[in-house]
Amino acid sequence: MVVKKYNKPKETSLGCECLDRFKYKGKTYETCIEDSLNGTGIWCNTKDNCGHKDINRNTGEKQSWDYCDVFSHYKPFFLLNNINLKNSFIIKNLLGTIILIIIGLILFFIIKKINYKLSLIYLANIDLLVTTLKYNNGPYNIFALIYDKPEYGLYSYFSKIIINTIALMGLIYLVFTYHKNIKNTMIIALIGLICTYFIPNDIIVYIQYILHSKLYKYPEKYRYIFILSISLLICYLFIQLEHSLINIFT
Repeated sequence: MVVKKYNKPKETSLGCECLDRFKYKGKTYETCIEDSLNGTGIWCNTKDNCGHKDINRNTGEKQSWDYCDVFSHYKPFFLLNNINLKNSFIIKNLLGTIILIIIGLILFFIIKKINYKLSLIYLANIDLLVTTLKYNNGPYNIFALIYDKPEYGLYSYFSKIIINTIALMGLIYLVFTYHKNIKNTMIIALIGLICTYFIPNDIIVYIQYILHSKLYKYPEKYRYIFILSISLLICYLFIQLEHSLINIFT
C-alpha cells in the first residue's frame, strides 16, 4: 500500500471540513491522503456527516468523506482506460454496433414511409433507442461498450459523441424543415430539447433498473424480453409525445 499525504484545505470540493484525525486501513492520518494503488484520488473523512456517504471497512460504521479539491480525482478520459478487454469481447461489440446501425436504419425507413415528420423526430431521438437497446448490455453483452462511460475507452467515448451528434443534427434538421417563423422554430427546438435531452434517457434507465431489481428472481431470458419490450414502448411513447406536442403548438 502506497499512501501519499497532502495538506488539508479549508474546505473540500463539496464545502466540507476534514476530520482532525481519521483511520484508513489501520493507520491514523491527519492530512488528506491518496492511495495510489487503489486510485482513490486525494480525499479525507469529513465532519458533520458532510459529503459522500460510505461504510468504514475496518469498523463497519457509517462515515462521510470528500475529495480535497475539485481536480484531486480528475483524469482525462484517455488516461482512465485501465481495463483490459479480450479481443473477442471487442469484436463482439463491433458486431453489436453493426447490428445497432442496421436496426436504426430499418426503423428509420419504415417510419419515413408512414410519416416523414415522425421519422425526423425519431432521428432526433436515436439516443433513446440506443439507451433502450443497451439494457443489461444487450444480448451476450454485444452493446456493452456502445454509448457508455468514457473510462471504458475511446470506443465508448466516440460512440457517445457520434450518437449524440446524429440526434442533435436530426433535431436541427427538424427545426429548419418545419419552421414557419421564429416562434415556431423556438417551440420545436424547445420541445425537442426537453423530449430528447433533458428527461427521457434517465427515465428509461431508471425504469429498467426498477424492473430489473423487482424481476431479478425470474429467468434472465424472460426478464430481458419483458423489460426490453417495456423500454421500447416508453421510447415509442416519448417520440409520439414529441410529435404530438410539435403538431399542437406549431
